[in-house]
Amino acid sequence: MLFTFAMITQLGFSQILIEHFNDDSQFTKSESFFTDGSGDYFGIIDPTDGSTNDFDNNPNNNTPSGLASFTGITGNYLTGEDLNGEGGNTFREITWSNININGYTNLNISIDLGAVTNKFDAGEGIKLEYKIDAGSYTEIFDFTSPGGNSALTDGVTSLNLVLQTITENIPSTGVSLDLKLTVRGEAGDEQFVIDELILNGTAPSTPTIGFDAATSSQTETDATFNVNLPVTVSNYDGNQIDVNVSVTGGTAEAGDYTLNTSTLSYTADGSQNISLDIIPDTEDFDDETIILTITETSSVTGLVISQSTHTVTINDDENPPTIGFDTATSSQTETNTTFNVSIPVTVSDYSGTQIDVSVASSGTAEGADFTLNTTSLSFTTDESQNISLDINADADADKETVILTLTETSSVTGLVISTSQHTVTITDDEIPPVPTAGSVFITEILDSENGFNNDYLELFNNSNETVSLATSKLLRFSSAGAYEYSFDFGVDESTASVDVTIPANGFLIIARGSSRSSFNTANSITLNPSVNFNGGHSDLYFGTGRRWKLKTGGTADTDDGTLIDDTLTGVGSTKDYRNIFTDTFVTETPTDGTPGELEYLVYSGGAWVNSVAMDGTTATKDAYFYDNYTVSSNASVNNIGVASGNSFIVNTSSTLTVTGSVTYNRNITTPATTGDTNLDKLEGWHLMSSPVTGQAYGTTWADTNEIASGTASNRGIATYNNTVASSNWVYSDGTTSTFATGAGYSIKRTTTGDVSFTGTLNTGDISDVAITTGTTSYNLVGNPYTAYINSATFLTTNTSLLDSETIWIWDSSTKNYVAKMTGDAFKIAPGQGFFIKASAGGNLTFEETSQSHETDTFLKAISTEIVLSITDGNSIRFAKVRYKEGSSKAFDNGFDGETFKGIPNSFDIYTQLLSNNINKNYQIQSLPNSDYENMVIPVGVNAISGKEITFTAEALNLPSDTKVFLEDRLTNVFTRLDKTNSEYKITLSEALNGTGRFYIHTTQSALSVKDDAILNSISIFKSDASTLKIIGFSQGNANIKLFSITGKQVMNASFKTIGAKYISLPKLAKGVYIVQLETQNGKLNKKIILE
Repeated sequence: MLFTFAMITQLGFSQILIEHFNDDSQFTKSESFFTDGSGDYFGIIDPTDGSTNDFDNNPNNNTPSGLASFTGITGNYLTGEDLNGEGGNTFREITWSNININGYTNLNISIDLGAVTNKFDAGEGIKLEYKIDAGSYTEIFDFTSPGGNSALTDGVTSLNLVLQTITENIPSTGVSLDLKLTVRGEAGDEQFVIDELILNGTAPSTPTIGFDAATSSQTETDATFNVNLPVTVSNYDGNQIDVNVSVTGGTAEAGDYTLNTSTLSYTADGSQNISLDIIPDTEDFDDETIILTITETSSVTGLVISQSTHTVTINDDENPPTIGFDTATSSQTETNTTFNVSIPVTVSDYSGTQIDVSVASSGTAEGADFTLNTTSLSFTTDESQNISLDINADADADKETVILTLTETSSVTGLVISTSQHTVTITDDEIPPVPTAGSVFITEILDSENGFNNDYLELFNNSNETVSLATSKLLRFSSAGAYEYSFDFGVDESTASVDVTIPANGFLIIARGSSRSSFNTANSITLNPSVNFNGGHSDLYFGTGRRWKLKTGGTADTDDGTLIDDTLTGVGSTKDYRNIFTDTFVTETPTDGTPGELEYLVYSGGAWVNSVAMDGTTATKDAYFYDNYTVSSNASVNNIGVASGNSFIVNTSSTLTVTGSVTYNRNITTPATTGDTNLDKLEGWHLMSSPVTGQAYGTTWADTNEIASGTASNRGIATYNNTVASSNWVYSDGTTSTFATGAGYSIKRTTTGDVSFTGTLNTGDISDVAITTGTTSYNLVGNPYTAYINSATFLTTNTSLLDSETIWIWDSSTKNYVAKMTGDAFKIAPGQGFFIKASAGGNLTFEETSQSHETDTFLKAISTEIVLSITDGNSIRFAKVRYKEGSSKAFDNGFDGETFKGIPNSFDIYTQLLSNNINKNYQIQSLPNSDYENMVIPVGVNAISGKEITFTAEALNLPSDTKVFLEDRLTNVFTRLDKTNSEYKITLSEALNGTGRFYIHTTQSALSVKDDAILNSISIFKSDASTLKIIGFSQGNANIKLFSITGKQVMNASFKTIGAKYISLPKLAKGVYIVQLETQNGKLNKKIILE
């Protein structure tokens, strides 16, 4: 719809719009006017209204102080300074919309501008744009500062304290015009003034008709009332103008109004009114609209309908019924017993229809920490009712929240839920936990030359919970390591400043007998209120390069207790600060002290410490990450460090400039030796990869990272050689090399600790990781990113190069390789290596978009599965059978995972396929999620003779009452394994190496083994070109016959066996043959192909 502004016509040339800035009725604002009464403001000033001293025509909105003296101002004017000073945006927009220019030509605009000189920063300024009809905005002028402390200029004219009239032509025309004025300014004295804006144009000479205004508003009353809406004709040319009047839209119902005028006729210039009755509406509480449209019914040549529609807004005079919490928040302090609190909910303006609401809870408090006694409320009048909430005692020390939410369950017309949520904050009464090593650090020590009030030691808590030092002490040692003094927290303070807690991701300053106020005065600072302060004692001599330790527990004034932190060397002869990521101290001068702040950037606990973030201004800073982080906007930084277990991602839409390097730490464990050589040689090894590019390794890197030493010069860094059948590991002899991007390595430290990789961040796709089939076909590769990657994405991307969509990871706890298939969508951690099996040589691709943040395997769904485990007393092995919709009894790529054969394994358990079995062993097999009783699953075991092995099983999410049995066909014993503490234990009289003896049965009734089930569990396949292998016999006689595809019998043999049998084949032509096996359980026919 078009908006017709005040118009002055002189000899065909008209002012279409004139803006004196008397008020804001003609334009809209992107944000409200504001002022703080001094140097932060944006709004309209009336310089003549000195008595009320108003701002934005509001007597209570004081005119800001310090206004510059501008010349040439006429009447009210628009002005502003420091536009983001009160939390707003750095830019503000004013828009004049839908200006009617239908028929106008020679559009011209003028505006009076002024601005202080030499105050504006680069990019700040004043810009005016226009838009015609549905087009895009076009610039009229842009007065911009070219640099710091400059005047505003458009390249020709510079603004100053004398207002200048800027005049520009608008070269095109149309029906509707929008003007947008944008002002930009941040902190400082960049004051500007905008006075009278005028839009001119040559008025149309053709006859024109239209509503005088595009909109109007009325307030509904309890009685019907009439309104008149003027329609005006100008430039009448002698031909009668006739129009119809109709309602063409709006939200008002037909019963809410009566249109009394349906036509209008004009025989001269002038105005006529459309009569409209507004009728009371008692059925709802919404504001409504009526859209009236005029349509010409005459045929006047060139008639222009300047404003064809008019929208009447009817403001409802009834208050809707309202329900809500009385307040949005409350707080409670936990006690040692349960106590009750009441949270009121109030209804007002009840409309006569019952109001029902449900009450639900959420928040950070655990379910056992509170009891919600009220789950619904019903109201039949204006009143308040209480929600009953019990606060229960808990064992942790964290502050928690319970968020209560109201949801309407009735259907009350117009009901408003004024405050739908109420947050109860529960402050814990337990003493916070003591600090732990690796979470609380001595981060700064300063010995001033200006007296003891300036001296301090800073502790930083890099954890997500407050810790208490009530049972801790600070120990001083000489630089040579001799114990000198103990400061016991909560006991030895000599002032009233006795804070003994360190906030989560926060600081505690320990002084030398100073109060907080004296410390602030001495250092000419004001410590942030979030920084805790302990006055300490004058005997805390922080100077002369002493060594300091923080310990918890033990005896007062004694060097004992649990070590939390140790500076290791003498520090603090001037000012020393510690980099907690690199664990190094840096020496500066006392004037560089930063109590309660870190000298580098730290992201921990989901936030930046000290609220200082990495951005485009931090190119000289180092940044360290102790939590998952995504770079979502352009940033610059010197060095980056990522702590073990966390992930770091750069969005593809963002640029991160690193002038130094990126370090990723990966913590790996090395258990203590047991004395068992066979076990100890497997302990402490981890499959790893470098999550950055360019890290060299050799003797120096191995020594720095405490890599284990082996025979001769060998170190605990090994690559996998797939060109040989055995002895596949190739160990580093200390020669310098570089970790290849995307390659995997086996690494072992002498003790538990971090392995550090430093280099360049990988931010794009990695598509040049070469793999080969070699002899074993297995390749050791690894995650090249500082974030988790999805194994499903990796496997499906590279499926054409893989024998199956399976990766194998090393489980250091069981000392065995674990298969992960596409269906697992396993999240591969940064720095994690894994095996794949190649079907062809080529280059693997790691896609940058597969990166994600993970904290655990919580994204994995609960499977329906049986986990069958065996142990020989030292090692544990497992095989999984999963039941999934869509799986088959044959091989399902991405859901069936073979056992790892890249390294010999003399102790293992696995299953084989029920259909199309070609003697492959599967650590994980997926089967249909139905017909459980007719699927008998062959189980294979590898174990040496004389071993006692124990079978156990865990049934997860199986159908109700489903039982799991293990069959031993050698002993003819069936053992139920799904019952608690059930097991099957045997001592092997001979070595096991394959299937045929053990089978899994599942049933919902008593176990009844059918002959056809036993027959179907027998597997027949070629073990080589001249031998058939048959496994799964019960004890007894059997006969085998072999027929050609034409039906000719070519072999007949009888035998007595149990478990497995190898049958030598006669010399036969290539082709398809039918094997007929007859046992006491019946006949079985299977097809084989001889090649």
